[in-house]
Amino acid sequence: MTKSGVGQFVSHGEGDQRERLEPRAAGNAALLPRLTPQKAVDAAAWQVNGPVLVLMLGPTLAVLIIGVVSGAHAVGLLLTAGMVLIPSWLAAWLAWSILTPRWRLWAYERVDDIDELKRIALADRVLWPDGHIIHRSELAPTALRDRLAAIEAERRRLTAEVGHG
Repeated sequence: MTKSGVGQFVSHGEGDQRERLEPRAAGNAALLPRLTPQKAVDAAAWQVNGPVLVLMLGPTLAVLIIGVVSGAHAVGLLLTAGMVLIPSWLAAWLAWSILTPRWRLWAYERVDDIDELKRIALADRVLWPDGHIIHRSELAPTALRDRLAAIEAERRRLTAEVGHG
């Protein structure tokens, strides 16, 4: 059994090509440490934005630094940096698309108020509004999408019970 990503996806055997979601803490999210929505959004800086920023700017800065140190011609250096910039941004978008739904699950399992989490995450540009073209570019296996939907549905149900009880 091997884990990948944030530890939620487990491959069962070499012949098993399926990945299935296994919530941490023996399937009981209630056992996970609770966080405020703000702390969960702050964690996204390390879990999502940090790797994205490194991928977005790292290769281009490396080309520029190496070029300056080696005395490369300015025009050639800028052209090379520009050619590296485009694939770097594509890699950063791909990383964001993969990491964001995993962070979202991590946060949903630890935060009691998902609506507040979303509000703060939208304000801090960690998430985009549901249905927005950028939100739709998130890449997640079906099991992850199903788990997120189940958590949201359960929270809505609990909120409705509290409001009517």
